[in-house]
Amino acid sequence: MGEDSKKEIISLSIRSLITIALILIGKLYLTEEFSWYANLIVMLAAYFVIGYDILFKAFKSVFIEHEIFNECMLMLLASAGAFALRAYGPEHNEYMEGVLVILLYQIGEMFEDLAEEKSKKAITKAIDLREEKASVEVDGKIIQKPSEKLEIGDIVMIGSGMKVLCDGVVLSGNGETDESSLTGEFNLISKKEGDEVVSGSILKSGSLKVKVSKPYSESTIAKLLDLVETSAEKKSKATRFITK
Repeated sequence: MGEDSKKEIISLSIRSLITIALILIGKLYLTEEFSWYANLIVMLAAYFVIGYDILFKAFKSVFIEHEIFNECMLMLLASAGAFALRAYGPEHNEYMEGVLVILLYQIGEMFEDLAEEKSKKAITKAIDLREEKASVEVDGKIIQKPSEKLEIGDIVMIGSGMKVLCDGVVLSGNGETDESSLTGEFNLISKKEGDEVVSGSILKSGSLKVKVSKPYSESTIAKLLDLVETSAEKKSKATRFITK
């Protein structure tokens, strides 16, 4: 878990505790003998403690980005509606529901972000090849070279059971590769001279001499890693809108 995530969790935890404390004060101590607006003031204080960032994002989206319909604005409208229903309803001194709408939303968002981060790290750890070294043939000798430093034209030797650390073309040898980490389907694919191999696959049998055709930054595995690392950030606005 990153430092930013830890800070956000600590901040939200503290704000949630303060919010719950204010709700309890409103429910237990501000009884009917107190005026309705005393309860309203306490609940509004709780509302701003837990939802000030939602309010900021909602107004920013409307007045700066000119986007009216987004998840923050929807939550603002939902909580405002809960306050309004209580204000004009039979129990006009109860405003807890408006605060709970935002509180539960914030907690839900936190767990969603944690789940996404955990999933992203698990996938990245499983397919990340940046720390691994390839066996490169140079002047008849085999040297170890970090996969992310492989260059077009490098000759890589791949043995049975080894990961394919580059995108390239088979110069000699034959074998079968497993590309399930990329495609999700476990099918052994035969490789021979002239065939292409992709980074992230595993050579299950045989041995191959491969000529690198793409630098690591443009390889299949690098693109997949980039997709994994940015997928959460690029989650479509339409998807979030429908989800909420």
